[in-house]
Amino acid sequence: MTALATSTVILAAGCGADEPAPQNGSAGSDRPHGYVEGAKEKSEPQIALAVAARNGKKLSFLDPAEESTVTVDLTTEAQRLDEDGRFVYVIDGDTLEVVDSGGWTVDHGDHVHYYRATTEPLGTLTVPAAVTTVSGADEITAVGARGGSVTVLDRRGLENGSAPRPISTIDTRSSAGFAVPYADGLVLGLGDGPDRPASRVVFTDRDGNPRRPAQPCVDPQGPALLRNAVAVSCAEAIILFTDRGGEVAAQVLDYGRRGPRAGAFGVRPRSNRAVAATAAGSWLLDSSAGSLRWVPSADRLSAALAPGRDETLIVLTDDGELRTLAVDPATGAGRPVATAGASAGMAGKVLTADTGRAYLSEPTARAVHEFDYGDSLRRTRTLPVDVEPELMVEVGR
Repeated sequence: MTALATSTVILAAGCGADEPAPQNGSAGSDRPHGYVEGAKEKSEPQIALAVAARNGKKLSFLDPAEESTVTVDLTTEAQRLDEDGRFVYVIDGDTLEVVDSGGWTVDHGDHVHYYRATTEPLGTLTVPAAVTTVSGADEITAVGARGGSVTVLDRRGLENGSAPRPISTIDTRSSAGFAVPYADGLVLGLGDGPDRPASRVVFTDRDGNPRRPAQPCVDPQGPALLRNAVAVSCAEAIILFTDRGGEVAAQVLDYGRRGPRAGAFGVRPRSNRAVAATAAGSWLLDSSAGSLRWVPSADRLSAALAPGRDETLIVLTDDGELRTLAVDPATGAGRPVATAGASAGMAGKVLTADTGRAYLSEPTARAVHEFDYGDSLRRTRTLPVDVEPELMVEVGR
């Protein structure tokens, strides 16, 4: 295996915000706490909505604060978008194209730093089969593929502007590769043959060597990268991995008889809560409390998010209606608080949210609608984009 490349961040006393980082050759004593080579530290999150048309070869970054757009030409056709807070991963079959959004947040627990650098494409990588999962954090990015292979990339190299570079490959012996960087290793889905889904998940080192006992987990999906944990949805339960003083532990949260299995999670970054929408309702996960609640719905849901305010959920129905729900802590029932009515042309809609606003794409109008979910889902703006936003992720948070 090739050793993982690292980068050095030089720290000194003091904090600076919204100031350009010193250039090469600056003395270490002149570099403020949080210094990042080639980036400006900002006073607020550098949020951007990365949007693309399905099969399109352009990726546009909409800055809601400035109401400006930066567009990047792609070498691949966008079939799916993933993100890890800074990098957007454009998926086209077995090809992954990485684009640096140029905006990111570093969370030190008691304080955070916000950075702005150049938005630029970094290159492509071809893996053994169609990409199934992409997840990046800290030093590595893990790319799963059909047939069970997981390619581990040097994420620090991406931060330095390098093309995506594999540092190891893992065979998970399952029909679909599943891996999530966590703590100093990976949460990995393992199977019993390349034609069978994964049947268990385990915390491993970066080369796939188990470091903790495996947990039963049929067909792992998700995941949710929370502030203090990683959650994986399985056919029979949700597995919650937490790092307790350097020891990673796993907690099993059973569905019981309450509702269907969870799938993909909706997550507001740096939150301890995640929501998985299903046809009959949603699962509300609170990693701090180690709790899982079933919130039934009379309507089919296509997306759900937990913005982190009390017991509030944001849900999107299949017919394009946006709602906020107040969840009863005792019963789990969701009481409607506000509704933004469905509108024409909402097919292909995508929902995301940050700490104050929710964003809903409208592909046919080439627009993204902004809602204040703390003010009865008031539509605050409609932001035009230069592509049909059938695909959308939020970065910089």
